Amino acid sequence: MKKTVLNILLDLIFVIIFNTVFFMAGGTEHPTSVWLSYAFIHFAYLMVILTPVLVRNSSSASVFGFALGSISATYFFVEFFVGIIFIFLKLESVKIPFIVQIIIFGFYAAMLLSHMLANENTADSIERHEVELKFVKECSAKLKFLMDNTQDAGLKKSIEKAYDTVHASQVKSNIAVRNIELYVMKLIETLISQVRSGATEQAKSTVSQIIHSVNERNTQLKLMN
Repeated sequence: MKKTVLNILLDLIFVIIFNTVFFMAGGTEHPTSVWLSYAFIHFAYLMVILTPVLVRNSSSASVFGFALGSISATYFFVEFFVGIIFIFLKLESVKIPFIVQIIIFGFYAAMLLSHMLANENTADSIERHEVELKFVKECSAKLKFLMDNTQDAGLKKSIEKAYDTVHASQVKSNIAVRNIELYVMKLIETLISQVRSGATEQAKSTVSQIIHSVNERNTQLKLMN
């Protein structure tokens, strides 16, 4: 709560200073072109504050946030500079200030939206890769744990072979082999229970099924490539 309040106060610093200078130095009587620039400057600053909300949650959120934040910050500084010029000019017509500032906004919107779209595509690819990596990573970790905590030499060697098979498997997956992957993960959970209960022979049989299923998965993936 305290952090939120501090962030709000930090965001308000520019608004307070700008408005204090604007109204104390220029008063409240201004042509429409000045109020237009005033509004554009505040909008640009508002976008700087709101940009973090537009960042998609993912493992690369910080990278996405920096890129979008840089675009919004650049837009604000350009708009602030242009807006201040039009505020000092105090033009009677709003045509030129509006055209110039709407063009600047157009460039900003195009850059922001194109980067957001690119970020969405990248985030989808990253999430898909993380899901694909999960099968090999989790299965390898569980088999490694079993291998390190199995006393029976024969079973330990079988689990080691299963570990090597899974660990060397292709990370990139396909929905067509998803059922095999789920089956392998279920077999590993069964193997864990069998090792804990000392059912060595059943465990060896389960390890053989794991190796066979993983090889089947890898073969199917090779055929799809």
